[in-house]
Amino acid sequence: MIKSSAEVIIVGSGAAGSTIAKELAGRGRKIIIIEKGKFAGYLGNEIRASAYYEGSPLLVRSKSGVMFHYTKNLGGSTVFSCGNAVRGSLDIFLRFGIDLRRELAETEEELSVMPVDKKLIGQKGTKDFYDAAINLGYKIDYMPKFMKKGMCSLCGKCVLGCPNNARWTAVDYVDFAIGKGALVEHAVVEKVIIKNNKAIGVLAKQGKKQVTIYADKIVLAAGGLNSPVILQKSGLSAGKKLFCDLFNVTYAVSLKDGMFRDLSMSLVDMEFFKNDGFIISPFMDPIILFLIIFNKFLPFYLLKYKNVVGIEVKIKDDMIGSVSSDGRIQKIVTADDSKKISKGVEIAKDILNHMPIDKRTINTTILRGAHPGGTSAIGEVVDCNLQTGVKGLYVCDASVLPEALGLPPIITLIALSKWFVKTQF
Repeated sequence: MIKSSAEVIIVGSGAAGSTIAKELAGRGRKIIIIEKGKFAGYLGNEIRASAYYEGSPLLVRSKSGVMFHYTKNLGGSTVFSCGNAVRGSLDIFLRFGIDLRRELAETEEELSVMPVDKKLIGQKGTKDFYDAAINLGYKIDYMPKFMKKGMCSLCGKCVLGCPNNARWTAVDYVDFAIGKGALVEHAVVEKVIIKNNKAIGVLAKQGKKQVTIYADKIVLAAGGLNSPVILQKSGLSAGKKLFCDLFNVTYAVSLKDGMFRDLSMSLVDMEFFKNDGFIISPFMDPIILFLIIFNKFLPFYLLKYKNVVGIEVKIKDDMIGSVSSDGRIQKIVTADDSKKISKGVEIAKDILNHMPIDKRTINTTILRGAHPGGTSAIGEVVDCNLQTGVKGLYVCDASVLPEALGLPPIITLIALSKWFVKTQF
């Protein structure tokens, strides 16, 4: 079955895909966005939200045991993000002649990026974290976020899809593109159609129907785990050098208030990142995840969930991992990764021990990955224009990052996507 054709097909509607769609549609280009997931809405409900996470409940496990968070919905993982807007290193792009300074500044202005309002820290578990960390001499600061002023109700449901639509998501950009004439097809792209070393369209499935959609240019923006699968199925080499910003959370039961209604990751210590390659931030998992990330104190944590406090350690991990053509994930935790994680956990425990907690309840979760990328890296799979060896076939998402950021990547990906449109279209 042949569907409509366009100038540009964009596969994926997350941070990168939605930005490309917005920029191209704003220029009057005829585009089609292909997204396998539906619009998730603004949820805030654990059971409903889990339906949009790949491999529910909320996690996919790699062969080595590391668990991954990624979603299948319009707007991608931005809908379930914490809204963090930390600047990633631009030097990793400069060595390929890609200067994102202008686009990054443009992104921050467009999304109204600002440090978290002090009023949102409140007087609960996150405030206890802040006081303890400051008293210990750690350089805790307010996390920059792309939030809509006055919209946050402190419900603690950031990673479940904000029920108040209190932050920017990629759906905002998709809606703009639709308003400018962009089409959205809900389908699963299987491979790119290549003729005489030129991309001419994609083969996809809509339910049980196989469809073909043609275009002059194809941009894969399906993310660090999906874009390399499509490339491999299309006959190209991809899927190696996987990173995922490995993280865990160290929890304890507070003798006062917990963090279950606090704004997730509202504070951050960037000094550790500069010196040791990891960040420390207050964080709470949804209660449904406690069922699979703990092997100790689980019944007590479930009963005392409203009093639980957590500290996340997230590292810049080594690019030792892969995703195969059938989607199987392999992620190796190196000795250097383990060293970073261990040091971060010791600091997290130090902070917790200076908070009003039951010290017997301190426990650390399994390792997880939140920001997979590197699997179609610049200089490896795509060139400095983000084009593959096939004419007209581009990749623009976290998979092209030449090294791990170790930080929330959303504004970096938006800036890269803006640069991509400006230079290639």
